[in-house]
Amino acid sequence: MAGTKTVLKYEYRRRKIEHCDTNFGDDAYIHFGGDVEGDGDMYMGWDGTNLLLMPTTDDSGSFNIGDGTTDIDVKIFMGTTYCQFDVGNTKMYIFGTPAGENDRTLHIDLEPTGAEMRRGAISIDIWREESFAWAGSPDVCIKTSLDSDAANAAGGALRSIDTTARNRGTSISWVHGIHAGVRNDVGSTCPELIGLSTRVENYGTMATQMVGLDINMSCESDTGGGAKTCISVRNTDASAQTAVDQVLKVSHTSTNGYDYLVHFNSATGDTVSAGDLDGSDTNTIKCDARIAVLVNATPYYIPLYDTLG
Repeated sequence: MAGTKTVLKYEYRRRKIEHCDTNFGDDAYIHFGGDVEGDGDMYMGWDGTNLLLMPTTDDSGSFNIGDGTTDIDVKIFMGTTYCQFDVGNTKMYIFGTPAGENDRTLHIDLEPTGAEMRRGAISIDIWREESFAWAGSPDVCIKTSLDSDAANAAGGALRSIDTTARNRGTSISWVHGIHAGVRNDVGSTCPELIGLSTRVENYGTMATQMVGLDINMSCESDTGGGAKTCISVRNTDASAQTAVDQVLKVSHTSTNGYDYLVHFNSATGDTVSAGDLDGSDTNTIKCDARIAVLVNATPYYIPLYDTLG
């Protein structure tokens, strides 16, 4: 502690104090625990710049508000943003009124100094004991809700989750934007496992399009010679278990169904080209167009016809 320490020694006597102002100057501290004449176990005071609550020995003791049985709400203000610990509703609540595009209600900035940080900047663990039965709704680790009721003259936009993973170093093993995994353990029964589920709904006016999955890839440097694949489907099970039944399954619950299986956005290109096909026996297969596919490094073609016979 900087400066001269002022130690207060007093005799405890319970009495009502109607009005009392006590001013502790800079570098004056209140000590708790230990010998009365010593530094104590913990001290509190003002160092001229900061209000300190410090232990005498590092990583000793704790600062508790409540005890888990008799508790009090705590609210910490930071301008128009505040963090509230709400006992009655059993939650921590952060409220803010950001006005600028760079305002952030919650900003976590970490600079790792170790070899890895595999547990994540934010780690949420939910463990449901066997004795606590499921009520019907799923347990959710992270749930976001983004609502807008503003009249956006320029259109406006909403993005519920925005993630970016970027390599700024010279080399890296891999970069994943999002990794989602589901698992059903041995001895457990789960009727349905889905790695990624999306739901797109429109009940208003759709001016342009609805897309369930939009993939936009850009490879501006191809010096590495690696493959460029928009969607990769792999069965990585190397054991003697059963294989995957279908690579792609198309189904619907609407009586309307689908108009087309695939929409190529141009008459040629996008693996589609015009012309007939010649078989291995040199007989010409008459068709209106063909789609190029690759099977074990060998090009093949699927014939297309623009009329029904």
